[in-house]
Order: sequence, then C-alpha cells, then structure tokens
Amino acid sequence: MKKIFKIWALVAVLVLSLCPTFAIATSTATTLEDIFIGEYDSGDLSGFAHIVFGTISDMDAEYGIVLTDVEEGKSYAFKGKSIGDDGKFGIAVYDMPMGKEFKAKVYSGNPVTGVFGEEVSFVTGDENTCNELSFSYVDNGDNTLTVTLTISGDTVRYAGIQGTITFDDSVLTFVSSKRLSYHSGSKPNADGNIIYFGFAGEEDVLEEEDVLSLTFSYTGSVDTSLDLFIEELYSCPDDPMDDYIDQEYTIRGCSIVIE
Repeated sequence: MKKIFKIWALVAVLVLSLCPTFAIATSTATTLEDIFIGEYDSGDLSGFAHIVFGTISDMDAEYGIVLTDVEEGKSYAFKGKSIGDDGKFGIAVYDMPMGKEFKAKVYSGNPVTGVFGEEVSFVTGDENTCNELSFSYVDNGDNTLTVTLTISGDTVRYAGIQGTITFDDSVLTFVSSKRLSYHSGSKPNADGNIIYFGFAGEEDVLEEEDVLSLTFSYTGSVDTSLDLFIEELYSCPDDPMDDYIDQEYTIRGCSIVIE
C-alpha cells in the first residue's frame, strides 16, 4: 500500500549523467520543463515524489531548486548534494501536499540572490490518482463543525477500509459520527482523541463516495489538523476463492482554521 503523510520536506538527489566537464564563461541555470510525478525509489528514500530537473554551469557554486506555493506565496529551497559532470541534476521531494499549484526553478549560487532558471508550474499529484482520501469541513455556525472523509480519484476501487483519525482534543471535542458509505460496518467511535472506523462489503466501490462524517464542537478560534491513518484498504478478488487485494491510496491532510 502507498501511504502519504503530512511531512514532505524529504529530499533525494539524482545524478543524471557523467560526461566530460566543459567550461562556460557566464554562470547559468536552467530548469527543465518536464517534472516527474509518481513513485520513485532513490535507494535511501522511496515513495510518491515530485522530481525537478535542471542544469547549472558553475560546478563550484551551491545549487538546488526553489519551490513556491502559489496559493500561500511561501517558498522552500532544497540544496543539491550530487551532480553529474555535465551540470545536470534532479532533486526529488517526497510527500508534498496534494492538489496544490507550485512553481519550481533551479538556482545556482544562493537560493535568494543567486542565478535562477525559468519557473515551471505544476500541480502536485497531477497524475492518475487511485483511491484518494481527502477531508472537507463546514463550520455549522453554532460552535460546531462537520468534517467529511471522501474517497475519490481517477480510479476508485475498494471493498473494505479500516483506519483511525486522530484529533487534538484540547481544541476540538468529539460530538457525533455518521457512516456515509453504503458498505456495512459499525458507527465510527471515539476513544479519547482517536476515532476508529471500518467498513466492508461484497462488491467494490468504483466511484467517488463520502465515507463518513464527524461532528466536533469548539470554543473560540480553531487552528488545528486531523491525521488519518489507514490500516487496510482492499478490493474484492476476481475469483471469490482468492484473498482480498490490497489497493494503493493517497491521503490528503486536513487543516482546520476558524477565526
């Protein structure tokens, strides 16, 4: 199974080629247009990654990439650690937040004042997605909010799902839960700050579906998040005599801000 968590500042560096060194009088940096999005195993790290490729001419200068979150306007620099003799390199950033627009550019010398390549825009997770689990929430206006967990994607296929949702009980108070899936299963229940849920059926879900909803109460402003952990997500086998089939999935985090 593929599990994607909130922390995405994990970096792997690729050496693309080893060619004879050449000299260029003026320092340059170039960002390649194609950005790899998908599963990648660097040997040290593995998982769902976005890889930005580029070239620089000054082999003695610091180099790397800068990613800018278009919506929030925040930029993040990732320093390169290994490069080919022709100045080509790639940097893989793992577990970025999904469905967000970023701009990427290569830098040489300094991530703030150095030489930069052209900016390349991309949307994280912009490939065929399978069983994408995401949260949405609504402020009910009475010091309660309702959170809905939805499964969607280009491909949806599952017959059973089991997991937990953890919340900060110093900010939110659990009020109630509701099972939205047509699959059988007990009502999601809370034990302290952990909510347990599990549903199963004899047929696969093959289209977007709301899985469950949770209602919380709060006092004052809210700035918190929910953490989803999936223990199992599986589909029915083609042959009823075979075992269930583990399915891949991705998780989009849930940040809740109410002022």
